[in-house]
Amino acid sequence: VSGGCQGVYPGHLVTLSFIQIPVKIIQGVEQKSLWIVFQLMRKMMIKRHTKRGILMPLIQLSLIKGRTGEEKRNVARSVHAALVEAFHILENDINIRITEYDRDDFLLADDKSSLYTLVEISAFAGRSLEAKRNLYAAIVRNLNKLGVEPRDIMILIHEEALDNWGVRGGKPASEVNLGFKVDV
Repeated sequence: VSGGCQGVYPGHLVTLSFIQIPVKIIQGVEQKSLWIVFQLMRKMMIKRHTKRGILMPLIQLSLIKGRTGEEKRNVARSVHAALVEAFHILENDINIRITEYDRDDFLLADDKSSLYTLVEISAFAGRSLEAKRNLYAAIVRNLNKLGVEPRDIMILIHEEALDNWGVRGGKPASEVNLGFKVDV
């Protein structure tokens, strides 16, 4: 939408993250006004989403000891930014655990450095292979900006059926309206 509404016709859907708006609602709206409407809707959805208490996906970062607190936070932010970009999760939808290991307790190939980073993502099943490819590339790109070489990055996605997630006071996620799309 940032380029305007050229090529968008009635019956199409305009998507912003997980929000889809039928084009008939936005026909004739100026680009600037449309951007403001999208931002307001996004804020409303974020409020609605966080009130429901769903934090997805869950991230486990396994690192070798030696990074500062700021460096660890930057790794976490970089992985989260990749998830926002590739899986279209909300920016405030964050749940990241960091575990550090002594080098002697993390047995790795000799070519791995002290910046080795294992990223494990537990997420609802349903993301496309393309979304996963985009996620892998974004994580590697973002961590590389922090000095982590691609050979030192391992990414693993654990996909769980909606039935396997207890949310909103113990209900299966398959039985609640999540407020966002999984099949990106």
